[in-house]
Amino acid sequence: MLALITGGTNGIGADAVKRLAARGDQVIFTGRDEERGRRLVESLPGDGHSFARLEAGDEAGWRNVLERYISDRPLDVLILNAGANSSVAGSQDPIELLDSENFERMLGVNVRDVVIGLRLSLPYLYRATAPKVIVTSSIAGLLPNHRDPVYSAAKAASIAFVRSVAPALAARGVTITAVCPGATFSGITSPEFVEESPDGTLISKRTGSPIQSPERVSEMFEQLIESSVPGDVWVVDIRTPIRVFEAPELWPGKLTV
Repeated sequence: MLALITGGTNGIGADAVKRLAARGDQVIFTGRDEERGRRLVESLPGDGHSFARLEAGDEAGWRNVLERYISDRPLDVLILNAGANSSVAGSQDPIELLDSENFERMLGVNVRDVVIGLRLSLPYLYRATAPKVIVTSSIAGLLPNHRDPVYSAAKAASIAFVRSVAPALAARGVTITAVCPGATFSGITSPEFVEESPDGTLISKRTGSPIQSPERVSEMFEQLIESSVPGDVWVVDIRTPIRVFEAPELWPGKLTV
C-alpha cells in the first residue's frame, strides 16, 4: 500500500511512518524539518519511502507533493496528522491566546490543512480499492480545554468536519475517521512541562495527568487502516479504554480535558 502522512517527522506522525514502513507499506511523509525527515527516511526498512517539506495549509505545496510523489499511482492511506497548539510570545494566558494571529494559525494548521489536503488528495484516493483517511484531532475537541480555547475550538472543527463529510465520501468509496488522542508525548509537547514518575510514566507538570506514548496512537491508526466505519471518532487516552466517542458520559464527573 501507498500511504501519505502529514506531520511525519516527530511524535505521533513519525511513529506512524515507522509502523507502516515496518509492515511493508510505502510511505511518503511531510513536515517542516528537512534534516529530521532525511534521517527518518534513511532509518526506514524497505524502499521507496520519501520525505517532502510542506507547510500546513499551503495549497500550492500540497499540489506539488501529490504531483511529484504520488503522480499516477493510487493513494491507499492518507493520514492528516499535522497539528499545532497555541503560542503567543510564550504566554500561557488563555485570554492572550485569543490573539488574531494565533487564531488564524490554529485554523490554518488544524482545520485548513485537513480540508485542503483531503480535497486535493481525492483524485489519488479514488484510484485505490478501499482508501482510508484518518484525521488526527484531539480529546480537546471533545471536551473543553480551559488552557487553550483556540486550539480546542480548532480541533472541535476538525471533528465536526470528519463527521459531516463522511457520508459523501463513503458514497464515493472513501472511509474517513478521526482519532482524538489525549495527552501524548509528541511534537507539540513542550518537554519542560513533562516529568517522569518513579515507575517510568510520563506526567504533565501542569495537570498531573499521565501522558501516553505516540505508539499507542499509531497503533490505532493501523487498526483503522484495516477496518473502520465512516465518520467514527476514536478516543485514545491513557486514562480510559480506547473507544468510539459517543457522549461525555464516558468520563463521569469530568467536564474538561
